[in-house]
Amino acid sequence: MSNNINPTMSYNKPISAKKRTILIVIAAAVILFMGIFALVFSLTGGLVDSYDQLISKVQSDDISGAYELLSEEYKNNNSVEQFESDVAALGLGKTVKASWNNREISNNRGVLSGTLTMESGGIIPMTITFVKENDQWKIYSLDKLISSELFNEDSDGRSQHDNETLVFDTLNIFAAALRNNDINSFYEKYTSSALKAETSSADFADYFSSFLSDPDAYLSPAINNGDIKMTAGLEGGKLSLVGSIADEFAVVEFDFEYMQEDGEWKLNYFEVRAKSK
Repeated sequence: MSNNINPTMSYNKPISAKKRTILIVIAAAVILFMGIFALVFSLTGGLVDSYDQLISKVQSDDISGAYELLSEEYKNNNSVEQFESDVAALGLGKTVKASWNNREISNNRGVLSGTLTMESGGIIPMTITFVKENDQWKIYSLDKLISSELFNEDSDGRSQHDNETLVFDTLNIFAAALRNNDINSFYEKYTSSALKAETSSADFADYFSSFLSDPDAYLSPAINNGDIKMTAGLEGGKLSLVGSIADEFAVVEFDFEYMQEDGEWKLNYFEVRAKSK
């Protein structure tokens, strides 16, 4: 009987001390990053919980309950009725998902910045500021941003849906400012530096003062998502959206020009005309 045995020898070269050190440093960095990531999510979890409670109450039509989640300063400056109007203008009752790409806490202040996905499929940039009161995170402000994410300047095929979303958002934010008799806040936050250089806040407010008597009636087509007809153009970094929105009560004609400033679309030209049917 013969034994056909071919012994095989293996040799594993030991890892050098230098490579071992590099691997240890990389592993430690990964663990540290994961730890920091988990810590940030843990520390900011209260902000997300506060937002989730707000959305839950808004979507169950518990506006009074949602109002109690606001900071004292917010409530001092806004009645329940004003808050309900703002909620409608922001579209919070129609959100299906929130994605927060920035979470910050500094002392008794907190911020969530990201996007809200709406029932229609639209994506709305949103920043929510919080303040801690009696060990609870209360909502200090809700800001829907007119962001470049809504319109891709580098895309050859520009989205009609995104353009329409931008128009409806602009008009609903404008309507909320009118309801609160605070056109100046709209002027300061959403107009470009070029428009501000040409038109003072007083002149801007005076131009649109006729809307103050009944903004919901004048802007009902925008608030009620009426039928929109629009042409769009992008030239020299300026986005032009011109058209009209109609419902059974009125027609709103708009002529908007936007330009990029600090990563957001700012209004470089803003004209709105409303006519009842």
